[in-house]
Amino acid sequence: MGELRQARFNENTLVLYSENLSGWEQSDLLPVIKEISLRPRKKGETAFPALGDILERLHERKTHSDGEHKSRAYREQQEREFWAHVDCMKESTGETEQEVLDAIKALGFTGRKARRGQ
Repeated sequence: MGELRQARFNENTLVLYSENLSGWEQSDLLPVIKEISLRPRKKGETAFPALGDILERLHERKTHSDGEHKSRAYREQQEREFWAHVDCMKESTGETEQEVLDAIKALGFTGRKARRGQ
């Protein structure tokens, strides 16, 4: 990143940054480094970004990523529970899967088609 932004830094700077960033996975670091490296510097901004700026971006990305994973896991759980409910209704009513699906009026679950072979 320092090279890409044409920054001058010494060995102490490199050691301090490395120590503070070593706990992060390379897959987390590379997108942040690329983003910072490709962004033009603002007037008065130093070539080598402050460690706090890098860490802030890393935390923001992690928070966003964690939220996406939790949302996806929640949706997947809802989907599993929905189909378990459909299976239960088929057994208790003797209806076909499509008949059960056609009777569902819950927002977000209407208009579904029966799974293959069901």
